[in-house]
Amino acid sequence: MRTFPSLAASALLALIAGTAQATVLSSAPIEGYPSDQTLSCNIVNLNIMQRTVTVELLDYSGDAVATETFGLLPNHGHAVASASGSAAWCRFTVDGSARSYRAVAVYDKDGKYTTAIPAQ
Repeated sequence: MRTFPSLAASALLALIAGTAQATVLSSAPIEGYPSDQTLSCNIVNLNIMQRTVTVELLDYSGDAVATETFGLLPNHGHAVASASGSAAWCRFTVDGSARSYRAVAVYDKDGKYTTAIPAQ
């Protein structure tokens, strides 16, 4: 009778250990963000294997203006740009530790970078 709780506990631990942990990195919104600028959310994967990444461009209210989910190869980067001027900050949801990624929100006006805010 004592083996059932042990088997159940072992199965639960195996299930938990096999589940990837998601981490969220966010940039701060730029104050007084003019609508004539565009936002690009950029990320690079420093892991030794491909990871799944979700990038969201959000407005000041926290509503998603654009969302993209993709597999990111090791030592590769990807950028998701806003199609409108209403995006104010970036949220990156990644597999594993935040230490294995570098992410930044980049604002530009007329093709010239104006501000870069690292995501933490």
